[in-house]
Amino acid sequence: MTRSLSSEEKSPFSVSVPYESKVLASYRFKRNKRIVIMVTGKRLADIGYRAFSGSMMLLTVYGGFLCVMRGYRYVVKQQQLKLAAENQDPEVIKD
Repeated sequence: MTRSLSSEEKSPFSVSVPYESKVLASYRFKRNKRIVIMVTGKRLADIGYRAFSGSMMLLTVYGGFLCVMRGYRYVVKQQQLKLAAENQDPEVIKD
């Protein structure tokens, strides 16, 4: 027989959290023990902000890398054109 719990009785497996706090709980298992990690809205927003900022930093670094590589290819191409002009190689100059 199963018995239903009244509103005053609490199950040992239930956690009552006020709705206003908007807390997310994640569970981690460590050596067969369940650890509850509470994530508040503020902390979740902070994690999102840091993730977004980190991705923007990576995009900035990658954009800088692309600019440097384009500049490097330009300089190499100019050197090749100068060398071809000195040797009068019409096939390289056409490109």
